[in-house]
Parts: sequence; structure tokens; C-alpha cells
Amino acid sequence: MKTISETDMESALRRALPGITGAEIKQLQEDTATLQQLSATHGWMLDSINGLLYKHDVEGLAFDGRDREYNYEAGKILMRLPFCESVDSCQREIHTVMVKSFNGKVEPLAAYKALADDVWHLWRGTR
Repeated sequence: MKTISETDMESALRRALPGITGAEIKQLQEDTATLQQLSATHGWMLDSINGLLYKHDVEGLAFDGRDREYNYEAGKILMRLPFCESVDSCQREIHTVMVKSFNGKVEPLAAYKALADDVWHLWRGTR
């Protein structure tokens, strides 16, 4: 995987997102580094969660050839799974990730039930 320098990333983000703050850029850079680490250490789990997000596609973003559309969200969900105690808490965490990723413009919590069931089953099967 080719890595991008922090300077190049900051320049690209400023062009793509006029008005983005320094704090937001720093958070995105940290998230990118964490996602790269997760991919290296837990790639199969990250891929599995991404596949479930793509399969359920609650937000309607998965189109042919865009099977990595939810990779960022999959990483965020994977980071939260160790703190989940049940399928219900898993569902809340998934929904929270999506709300943050899409600025609150997401389907209601109930729409994430089937996805949460599958993610929870996958997670519990690995512990």
C-alpha cells in the first residue's frame, strides 16, 4: 500500500474540503494511520466488516465496483467492538460511527439491526 505524506494529505484535504480546520485534518491523519495499522494486523476482520457494510448497505452507497466504500467506517467499528457487550450495544456503536461519518444524515438506529446481528456474530465467533 502506498503511503501519502502528511503534507501531501493536508494539501489534498484543503483543496477538497475548503474550510477544513487544522484539528479536523489532524484527526483524519490519525484515523488514516490507525486504519493502516488495523489493516496490517486485523485485515481479515476489517475486510469482513467492510463486506457486511457493503452487503447490508443501509445508507445506499455501495455500487458495483465500489466494494471499499465503507472501509473507513469498518475500521471505526472494529475499534469499538471490544467495548460492546451485546448485539444492542454493537448496533448503537455502528449507528454512532455512521452518524459521525455522514454528519448525522443517516437512517435511524432500527435500520442497523440486521447489520449489527451479522457484525456481532462475526465478532463473537472470533473471541
